[in-house]
Amino acid sequence: MCSGLGFQGSEYRDSQNNEIGKATSFYNSNNNQDLNLTAAARNNPSLRYSWSHMGSTLFKVYFDYTGDTGGGIGKFNEDVTIDSINPLSEAQRQAERTISGATGTVGPNNRTYNGQNFLVGGSRVATMDNVIEGHLESRGTINLVGPLVVGYEIQTDTNRHTTTNPQGVREVKNTGTITDKAEEGYRGADGLGGLKVGIAGSPTVLSNAETLQLSTGLGGGSINVKRTEDIVDGAGNVTTPGGYVGI
Repeated sequence: MCSGLGFQGSEYRDSQNNEIGKATSFYNSNNNQDLNLTAAARNNPSLRYSWSHMGSTLFKVYFDYTGDTGGGIGKFNEDVTIDSINPLSEAQRQAERTISGATGTVGPNNRTYNGQNFLVGGSRVATMDNVIEGHLESRGTINLVGPLVVGYEIQTDTNRHTTTNPQGVREVKNTGTITDKAEEGYRGADGLGGLKVGIAGSPTVLSNAETLQLSTGLGGGSINVKRTEDIVDGAGNVTTPGGYVGI
């Protein structure tokens, strides 16, 4: 079967044990440092599973910023795009929809929500993880594309501190740009995860909406996402570009 086990926050691996994307970790330091992705990781985020209590939902992430103590500033200067478009093949999606429990697996069986056109696990540029004191500064341009995408996540991790290492400040600061303007693009045959851009008032109906199922850990149920239409003038010129995805 073309599916990973979904083991407690692990990377997704296919039937040949290959990862999708390039996982990266940067370590919290006492000193300020530049965080530079390798060429293999640039615009190639890792596909990973969330923890089992969230349903082993899939998401994309570029890097973890981790390490208990430190306090210096990790400066991420790069321009990257993070999207929630599902990169799995149909065979891999079907394996997620029908996966059965086995020794060493976690999370529910039949992860149908991992077989949709969009990932629902909360794709992001980076996660600050297991940090007692640390600072992450985003200096470049971050393009957010698709539903259920965020720039950065800070995990709570307040159980990491000790008497000798008391809880300090954990901070993610944006001094660059975080934008969804890139969603105006993605107008090829596949659109944006299958969602196309129509023209307001046009009789031509395009596939620009989808219902996404959520895991129980995410509250269950479903959300409806839709891509906005272009607004044009009487001559057919676009006055307000569409393409944006919202709930």
